[in-house]
Amino acid sequence: VFLHPFVRRHPVLTQIASEVMEKDMNQYVLSLLENYPQMIRKIELMRYELRSAKAVTPQEMIEVMTYAKKGTQVAAEMPRDVPGIALSYRDITERLNQEIISEALETYMSLLREQDRLLHYVNLLSAREREIITTYYFDQRSWSEISKSLGISPRTAYAIRSQAIDELVTMYSYANRIFAVE
Repeated sequence: VFLHPFVRRHPVLTQIASEVMEKDMNQYVLSLLENYPQMIRKIELMRYELRSAKAVTPQEMIEVMTYAKKGTQVAAEMPRDVPGIALSYRDITERLNQEIISEALETYMSLLREQDRLLHYVNLLSAREREIITTYYFDQRSWSEISKSLGISPRTAYAIRSQAIDELVTMYSYANRIFAVE
């Protein structure tokens, strides 16, 4: 994380900047955990859409080429002869389909990387911390269910959860500081 040289020369400002970044990281980790079920749903949606991606149809391409207004860049670029129209149609269709797939694939890979990173970091927690994080956030069980299954009070379970989140924040902060991961 970049700190302005002026901030680095002043320990109080450096401390404040660190606290702000730590608070942001805490919110980021909590957001990842709380939105984990939605992340999984998005991954599954993207997997399906990529597997059965619809290409731009010939009819859609013909409509675009037919209704391009004269005087626009699209109309100016359209060839007037039949072979040119066919080649243009093919090139534009391939480019549009590639752009659609590329954007979807980029989103999908980003979600998978974030999920993999979160699961890896959760697996680095102590067994008890890992169990509480996974049962509360991933399995979406209540504090009473968790405390009952572990034989501890809900307050103790919540305290372990807080420790686990602090540990995850430390891991994310360390990785971001060392590898400039965003």
